[in-house]
Amino acid sequence: MTHTHAVQFYENERFLCDVVARYVSDGLRSGAPIAAVVTEPHRVVLERDLRALGVDVDVAISRRQLKLCDAHETLAKFMVGRRPDRTRFFRCAGDLLAGLDGGFGGARPRACGEMVDVLWKAGQSSAALELEELWSEVTRRRSLSLLCAYALDNFAVGGESQQFDRVCAFHTHVIPTERFATDAPVEARLREVAQLQQRARALENEVARRKRSEHALRLRELQLREEHEQLTTALRAKDEFLSTLGHELRNPLAPILLAADLMRDRTGDSTEQEVIERQVKQLTRLVDDLLDMARLSRGKLVLQKRVVLLHDVVVRAVELALPEGDPRRADVLVELPWDLELEVDPQRMAQALANLLTNAAKFSDRGTPIEVTAQLEGGRILLVVRDRGIGIDPEIIDRVFELFVQHPQALAHAGGLGLGLPLVRCASSCRCKDSRRSARSPTRGSSRCRCVGS
Repeated sequence: MTHTHAVQFYENERFLCDVVARYVSDGLRSGAPIAAVVTEPHRVVLERDLRALGVDVDVAISRRQLKLCDAHETLAKFMVGRRPDRTRFFRCAGDLLAGLDGGFGGARPRACGEMVDVLWKAGQSSAALELEELWSEVTRRRSLSLLCAYALDNFAVGGESQQFDRVCAFHTHVIPTERFATDAPVEARLREVAQLQQRARALENEVARRKRSEHALRLRELQLREEHEQLTTALRAKDEFLSTLGHELRNPLAPILLAADLMRDRTGDSTEQEVIERQVKQLTRLVDDLLDMARLSRGKLVLQKRVVLLHDVVVRAVELALPEGDPRRADVLVELPWDLELEVDPQRMAQALANLLTNAAKFSDRGTPIEVTAQLEGGRILLVVRDRGIGIDPEIIDRVFELFVQHPQALAHAGGLGLGLPLVRCASSCRCKDSRRSARSPTRGSSRCRCVGS
């Protein structure tokens, strides 16, 4: 028993129709019975091409030497869901090939079809491969010449090369596309082969290059992850150090202030005592800021919110920034509604505002006003601290709220750690359930704090 199971790949459907027409025409002339399972558009073209080749299609059909079947209708007879049913397929194949055995004058029967191509184009490649396996079993059981066809575009993606190899493995003959038609000049075919070899080698090199790049990217990702872990560990150690340092510095300050009070009780006020108290209070504020930054960076600062009068918060902020006896206190002008309420942590709100007032006092001349105003803006309270000081240069305006960032003039003028404005930003942007605050310094000599009022 002899059989062939060939596959024809094609790029243009016109070429496919020519191949099928010649395959059918040659078979009919040799006396072989033929069953062609094609789509309706291709059936119309096939009949026209056969007549052009001198084949009397009607006579061949009436003699039962030629069967023309619709590919979609034939698939419907044995497909169950998205898979071919084995029992139904062999029944359908038997009906299709019935009466073709033996042929005319002993010629071997032929069959051609594009059912597998229809399935592949419909995205059912697994079903197409199962159908190929079933057809291979048919060709092993009986003497039959079978021609299948696939559009090469079905395998245009690089990841489909394994499926392409499986399709080829099911067939005894693999026929390339029209680029390598057997009637083409030998030299032209060799030239095409060489070009394809070059393209294949280029693709192999590109794949290898991409694999190397992916490997390098994975290594870099691992390296960045390790560096991130190291930085995280270093930041955690820094935060713990700042917290410990702040507590260690805070402990001796209370006894020093107590000793200064005892000195006042015994000897009365003195210039030296005032210097000690003023400097100790300044150091206390710096240490408190340091501790607060440590809590904020570790996410341990908890807001204790309650409804308060904005006026009370501002008064408290003025007392913190400019206590009784400070000559700059007389320069502070407060203009805001007396009955305006808001839900905030009053201590942290006063601290943020006090830092703005402290900066305003540091960097403006005595006798110039420091204004504190407030007004409602669309359900929010706009709180403004404005002074007539040295201002902030445009190139640093976007960075003044960053940790430890200070204006060069500020360093020369008053020193400090660069914690005041970062605390304003952090304290006024802490996320909470019912209120949200943000702070910025958008203009020269002006600081603003936006709050959500009740």
